Amino acid sequence: MMNFIFYLIMIMISGIFYGMSILQSRPHKNILLENTLPNEALHSEELADFIKKHRQKNLFVALFSIIFYLPLLFISYDSLLILYFFVGMFAEIGVFYALQVISIGRLYHLKVAQNWQVPTAEKIIVDTKTIQQKNQKIISPWWFMLSLLLNIIASWLIYTIFKTGAAFWWTLIGSMALTFLFVGLYQIIKHLPVKANTKDASINQQFNDLFVHDWSLLTGVSSLVLAVIPFFIPLSLNAIPPFDTILFSVLIIAVIAYIGWTFWLLFNTRKKQDNLLAKSQIIYRDEDPFWRFGIYNNPADKRLNVPDRIGMNISVNFGRPFGKLIYSLLGVFLVALVVFVTVPMLKADFSDDAFVGEIQDQVVLLKAPLAADAHIKFSEIERVEEISELPKNRLRIAGTATNHYLTGKFQIAGSSAKLYIYQPSQPILKISTKNTIYYFASKNSADTKKLAEELTSQFTK
Repeated sequence: MMNFIFYLIMIMISGIFYGMSILQSRPHKNILLENTLPNEALHSEELADFIKKHRQKNLFVALFSIIFYLPLLFISYDSLLILYFFVGMFAEIGVFYALQVISIGRLYHLKVAQNWQVPTAEKIIVDTKTIQQKNQKIISPWWFMLSLLLNIIASWLIYTIFKTGAAFWWTLIGSMALTFLFVGLYQIIKHLPVKANTKDASINQQFNDLFVHDWSLLTGVSSLVLAVIPFFIPLSLNAIPPFDTILFSVLIIAVIAYIGWTFWLLFNTRKKQDNLLAKSQIIYRDEDPFWRFGIYNNPADKRLNVPDRIGMNISVNFGRPFGKLIYSLLGVFLVALVVFVTVPMLKADFSDDAFVGEIQDQVVLLKAPLAADAHIKFSEIERVEEISELPKNRLRIAGTATNHYLTGKFQIAGSSAKLYIYQPSQPILKISTKNTIYYFASKNSADTKKLAEELTSQFTK
């Protein structure tokens, strides 16, 4: 099942990147692939032929990815599956990005060869009326108060089920952090400076109102959607077959609907903005030198965040010191994420001592990848037994759940549990204490049985 999910995710990513390449090849504010073009160039045969070739190359990459990712369906090792997923994703991003860079350069040379020059504004035009009324269509910040209220309610419901302060605080802190992330994006949108895109003040106002309203609406709806998702945890724990499957399906459909609505909203906003611009004379600005390879780099611009040129995103100004820091931290984070996830999994798949259970000085020591070591004192143990399988009613709190291993903190049959399990192996050793139940299964079933016999002998003396 996990193999198919990863394959489906990568196909969706390929489709998104191909869709973005199509969008980049459609002019917005007379900008196409980072090149500002005059109106007569937008309808020329030379440009139409260029766009056709650009789209064909991107389509080939998207179709090729369907074959390239087929191994995801057959890789049996979890670590290699994750590694192939990350490598494939970064490779595809690199290929699409390289095609974009090549097309930007070729279009620039075509622009020079055809002498497609645009009349740039000789002076800066300031639309004071639009500046004064720039946020009149922004949504109310009370949207986020509702999200925060839902965060608190969801955290309380989870506390009533798990009966632990950790479950309450982790849920509350995590959900509120996401809410405040969207509050931050809302503030960025609110404080973005306004530029006159045409010589018509009325159109400038409508253009800005569309941007501010739709983008602020996206932040508000996103915060509400993420605030509702934690409610599925208590619902799923109390659901019995087949309602648990129905509930999971509803969640997946809701997430897909939210993603679809997001793309529809942004495409619709851009389409409406383009229709507005077609009604008046556009004010051209010579900003092409500051946009290179999809990145805005203008040290003279004091803004940290700027709307991107295709009207579907908010970019970071690489020319600002903090902008450089953000891009650097993002790169470090992505590398660290790959290392953090794949290295322990490689150990779990290919090391014989990845799952360790042993007795040291009246203490049971349990180890597994991507899980904190457990040190269980003999005095804390209430019961030791061997079981053939885990209870079905389980929920992962903080850990790993793959086709081959379960490690970390879980909630099992209403009790707090810590798992150190290699799933293909049996039996499973169950160690019960007052507050936590520990489950352990080594790669070598003989090691699990040996530990069980040693513990049983200690408690039958």
